[in-house]
Amino acid sequence: KQKTAYEISTRDWSSDVCSSDLPWRERTATVAGTRIRTLGDGPTAPGAFAALTRRYGATGLAVLDVVMTPGLESEGMEYSGLVLTERSKETLVHELAHQWFSQLVGSNGYAEPWLDETLTTYAQMRQLDLLGDCDTRRPFAGYGTARLTWTLAEFNRHDDWYGAIYDGGACAFAKLADAWGPGAFDALLKEYVARYRGGMADTAGFVALLRERAPAGYDVDAFLRYARLVPA
Repeated sequence: KQKTAYEISTRDWSSDVCSSDLPWRERTATVAGTRIRTLGDGPTAPGAFAALTRRYGATGLAVLDVVMTPGLESEGMEYSGLVLTERSKETLVHELAHQWFSQLVGSNGYAEPWLDETLTTYAQMRQLDLLGDCDTRRPFAGYGTARLTWTLAEFNRHDDWYGAIYDGGACAFAKLADAWGPGAFDALLKEYVARYRGGMADTAGFVALLRERAPAGYDVDAFLRYARLVPA
């Protein structure tokens, strides 16, 4: 049985996250068969959830609880059917996108953290119309020699470069989407979700799908070097 926000005791969360003065106003809506309950004041989820569903497929969730938690130190956190978020549209959409990229499709978050975070950040920036802000000539500017394929251990040694798997990777894929057309890359991500739904994806599988879906004449190997998915 899916566990919802109502069924999770406040003992499971610190008083900093679920403070007694948190305004627990409830808003409800149903999108693609999923009942969305937003608890607390802040941006609403149904519009973004509907757009993400159209692009990447239905989640199959009966209920999605979105809890506004202004005291959450990490700004946002996602679980299957539950999103904790600060009152920020950017954070809300990011955590919603994780329902596809980390919840519906799992991966090794220690060995290959880019699969969750790069694809989620791309989906977030696509939804918020922020991909045009990318400098696709230098998507990893400021991130030194960091590679998308680094493990968490490597990022922990260079934590100033952690953004490489967030906006760095997302902006690299923005260049690919511009070359293919946003709809074509959306279709690839939808196929990725369908192919690995309920299972574990990895970099090799994603790259194989990239090669399958690439338009005729597109240089996939050049993109993989540019996106730091293989050595330059």
